[in-house]
Amino acid sequence: MRPSRNQQINRALALLDRVIALIEAEDDEPVSPISHEPIIPAELASRIRCRSPYWKDAQVRSAIVSLYGRCSINDASAILISEFGSERAPGRSALGRIYAVIAEASLKDKAAA
Repeated sequence: MRPSRNQQINRALALLDRVIALIEAEDDEPVSPISHEPIIPAELASRIRCRSPYWKDAQVRSAIVSLYGRCSINDASAILISEFGSERAPGRSALGRIYAVIAEASLKDKAAA
C-alpha cells in the first residue's frame, strides 16, 4: 500500500524542515536530520529480526527505522551516509532489503491485529 500524495508531501516537508534547521543551526553541536520518532511502533521494531550487519548497530538501526516510510531509499541512504559515514551506513541495496524486512513484519503485524 503506497502512501497517499498528502502523506508523501507531509513527509517531504518534515524532512525539509529538519534540513533547514541544520542549515540555520549556529550551535557547535550539529543537529541530526534524522527524526527519531519512528513511523512503526517500537514494539514491532524490537521484534524485527534482520541478519544485516547494519541492523546490529543500534544507532544505525534506530535511524533506519525512523527514516522508514518518510523518504525514498536514495534519500535515506544519503542521509545515513552523511550521518554515520560510508563505513557504518548501508548502501541502497542493503537498505532496500532491510526496508523489505520491515514492511513484511509490518504487514504480518497488521494481519494479526
